[in-house]
Amino acid sequence: MPVDRVLPIVAATDPAARVFGSIEVATTADGRIHLFIVGASEADESVQLAGYTTILPDGMVTPVIATRNPFTPSDTGSPSHLGAAFGPTSRGS
Repeated sequence: MPVDRVLPIVAATDPAARVFGSIEVATTADGRIHLFIVGASEADESVQLAGYTTILPDGMVTPVIATRNPFTPSDTGSPSHLGAAFGPTSRGS
């Protein structure tokens, strides 16, 4: 059965400001949808917003867990926030 969910991205520092975001999505065999959300508030684009949540098979959305900014000068980000690893694996594929 399809389930629709709306997940507004809001900056705690300025809830009225628009937030521009991006979402990384990963699914698991048990039907969970894992979301890593990163955004910036239009009011202060220097502040990065990041969080992680899961949509369960029954449609329930878990509380958002705030995470640190994944794009700092010392950690410029990675394509593997949700465990995606591009390229060959240890299994020889």
